[in-house]
Amino acid sequence: MQVHEFGSPITDVQRSQILFNGDLIVFKQLPALAELNRQVDYLIQEIQGHPRSYLLTIEQGREHDSKYLQLMQQIQQTFAENSLFSELFYRALYQVGVDAQANYADKLFLRSVPPLAIKQPDNPLFRGGIRPHRDTWGSNIQQQINWWSPVYPVTEQNSIVFYPAYWDSAVVNSTASWSFDAFCRARKNAEKGQTIGYPYAPQVLEPIEDIKQQVVVIEPGDLLCFSSAHLHASVPNNTGLTRYSYELRSFNLDDIAQQRMPVNVDNAATKPHYNWFNRMSEQSGSEVNL
Repeated sequence: MQVHEFGSPITDVQRSQILFNGDLIVFKQLPALAELNRQVDYLIQEIQGHPRSYLLTIEQGREHDSKYLQLMQQIQQTFAENSLFSELFYRALYQVGVDAQANYADKLFLRSVPPLAIKQPDNPLFRGGIRPHRDTWGSNIQQQINWWSPVYPVTEQNSIVFYPAYWDSAVVNSTASWSFDAFCRARKNAEKGQTIGYPYAPQVLEPIEDIKQQVVVIEPGDLLCFSSAHLHASVPNNTGLTRYSYELRSFNLDDIAQQRMPVNVDNAATKPHYNWFNRMSEQSGSEVNL
């Protein structure tokens, strides 16, 4: 697995050819992401009402687990409700060459990964402790790709980790039995504040060899792109600081028409969830000027 760095745009076809071969792409220092990070940093400080370290440090979480998690959830919800943030992220995608007419994306998400010593919430908003997985397991779209970028500096102790040895090797998983409809029913029936009694995505069902892992560290303002067929996870957060990162998934219509995609080695799902995605040109992002 190689990491290809670019300081200028590339075409959708060029991107797919690299990613579907199992390599990664990092687009360096995008102006739109720099502005997005500035706006999100302001949001975080405004909501917590204290200097940034007050919310991010492990000591504060130990003393006030409930309030700590409430603040993080408020940050995420405010982020989701303000179209400026998604507009800036889409501007970053256009800056790296993404064709807004030919690509479809799901909703931009601000991931919060608390330090390990803080009680991890059983809530899809956080998912800090999610095990290694392929995002294609849930959507069942083999042409899907992931976009990822940190808000603040990350290290090998809290970044994103890949398992390239499993790129062309099957992993025992629950894709044959998992159902998105069943998850939605379980979520609807769960009482407020209670655990949802069904996994929100297919799960890995065998131990993964950590010796084969590769941690990728990028700078705030960089944009990581990888095939959703890659087995990956968040590094268990041992820094004492909450990790905030942006996540988005997309696919290209021409990739589907031309059947450009990585080999499916272990996904037993049968129904693709194209309805999770909307055409980029019909979503936010085309009106932001930097």
